[in-house]
Amino acid sequence: MNDPLNSYDPGAAQFLDAVRQRKYAESSQDNEFSAIDNIGATPNSASMSDLSRQELKAELAASEAKVDARLANFDTSVKTGFAELRTDFAKMQSEMHKNTTDLIKWGIVTALGFATATIAILTFVINNAVPKAPAAAVSHPAPIVITVPSPAPLQPSPAG
Repeated sequence: MNDPLNSYDPGAAQFLDAVRQRKYAESSQDNEFSAIDNIGATPNSASMSDLSRQELKAELAASEAKVDARLANFDTSVKTGFAELRTDFAKMQSEMHKNTTDLIKWGIVTALGFATATIAILTFVINNAVPKAPAAAVSHPAPIVITVPSPAPLQPSPAG
C-alpha cells in the first residue's frame, strides 16, 4: 500500500486492492446488474450458453417491443395533439374573421350615425340661430294710380 492517495484511509485501500484482484462481490442481490458488477462471480473464460443467448435475445426483443409501443403511443399523441391545435387555430381564425367584420360594420354604422347627427344639428342651428324679421302685417298693396293729363280747354281762335 504505497499508494499516496489511499494512505490516509486504509478501508479504501483494501477495497481498491480487492477490486484490482477481482475479489469484490456486491452484497445486495436485488440489483439487476449484480452479475455484471460482480467481477469475480463468473470467470472470464466461461462462455455464454445457448440458452442464455436466447434469453438475452428474448429480453432484447421484449425491450424493443416496449420501446416501439411507447414510441407509437407518443407518435399518436403528438399527431392527435397537433390535429387538435389545428382545429383550435381554425376556430380561432374564423372567430377573428367574424369579429373583424362585426367591428367594421359597427364602425360604419357609428360613423353614419355621427354624420347624420352632425348634419341635423347644423341644420337646426343654421335655421334657428339668426332671428327672422317680423313678418309685415298682411296688407293689400297700395293701389296703382294712373293719372291721365286732361286736354287743354279750347280757346277761340282770333277771327280772322
